[in-house]
Amino acid sequence: MPVSGTIIEVNENIEDDLDILKEDPYVEGWLIKLKPSNLKDDLKGLIHGVEIGPWLKKEIENRKKK
Repeated sequence: MPVSGTIIEVNENIEDDLDILKEDPYVEGWLIKLKPSNLKDDLKGLIHGVEIGPWLKKEIENRKKK
């Protein structure tokens, strides 16, 4: 998870029915609700846009070396 914070709610319905994740991931299939502790700074560190391709390539190469 790219942000820090405190978990304020857990979707316990997922424990009983994992199919919810694939059937309705954007509404009923949520996992947790989080209260961010430092969202502004956490979001600054995210990689996005044209930076994703080179970052991903580097990550793949690093994992091949392990």
